Amino acid sequence: MKNIWVLGSNGLVGEALKKNSSNTNDYSFHFLERKDFEIGNTNTVPFKEGDIVVDLVPSPFPREELNLTREEYHQRFTDKHLAFIELAIKSGLDKYIFLSSGGTIYGDNPNKVNFIETDQLNPVSFYGESKKIIEDFLIKITGTHHTNYTILRCSNIFNADAGSLKQTGLIGVYLNRFRNKQTIDVFGDEGISKDYIANSDVADAILSVLQKGNNEVFNIGTGKSYSITNIINAFEKSFNQKAVISYKASIRNDVKKFVLNSDKANGILNFKAKVDVIDWILSIN
Repeated sequence: MKNIWVLGSNGLVGEALKKNSSNTNDYSFHFLERKDFEIGNTNTVPFKEGDIVVDLVPSPFPREELNLTREEYHQRFTDKHLAFIELAIKSGLDKYIFLSSGGTIYGDNPNKVNFIETDQLNPVSFYGESKKIIEDFLIKITGTHHTNYTILRCSNIFNADAGSLKQTGLIGVYLNRFRNKQTIDVFGDEGISKDYIANSDVADAILSVLQKGNNEVFNIGTGKSYSITNIINAFEKSFNQKAVISYKASIRNDVKKFVLNSDKANGILNFKAKVDVIDWILSIN
C-alpha cells in the first residue's frame, strides 16, 4: 500500500482531507502537523521510495509580511521550503503534490480577472512570490530526478464545516463576527471580489490527483467571484442581523479581483467544486 504523507495537516485543507480520505482503502495516509516535522530537515519524515507527498505547508500570508524585506522573507521561509523539497525528491518519491495559491500568484490585472493556468504570473506579495518560486523549483527538480509533480493553484479557501472551531480567512472571520455580533472589518472597499472555495472541494481535488494529473498545473476554484458586499449581505440574511462595518485601509499587496477558470481540472480530473460560498452561508442557520 502506497504511503501518502500529508504535511501541514493542521490547516483547513488537512482537516477536510482527513475526513474525505477515510473513504478510500487504496493508500496509507500519514497526517503530520507543522509541529511534527522540521521544514528544513527531511530526516524528521521517514520518506520511502515510491511514496507520495502532499505539501500543505503554509507560508505567512501578506498581512504577516509587512515588517520583513523581500530578502528576509524568502530566507526565512522560501529557502527552507526549497531545501526540504529537494531532499524529499531525492529520497525517491513517486509524486510531490504542492498546494499553491491561485488567489495571489496571478496578481492584479485590470484587463483580466478570469485566469487560466497559462496566464502570466505576476504575484504582488512576497507570499505570492514564494508560491511561484516553489512552483518553478518543483517543476525543475522533479524533471531532473524523474519524479512526478502536480501543482494545485487554489482560490481563497474557507472551512465548509460551520461547526468547526477552526475558522480562518475572510469567510471564517466574518462567520465568527456575526455569531458574536461583533463589528465587521472591511479592508479597502466592499467591491473587492474573489473566488472562494470550500476546503472539502480542495481535499477532493487532492484525492483526484493521487492517480491523475502527473506533471500538470491546475486551477482549483469555483469559476465564480463574489464581492465583500455579496458576502456581508449573505451573512446578514443568514443571521437576520445588520452588520456593523468598520472600514480600514487597504492591505498592501492584496489582490483585489480574481476568479479561477478550472476547466482544465474539470476535463482531466473530473473536478468540479460542489460548494458555493453564498449558498453555504445562507444554509448556516
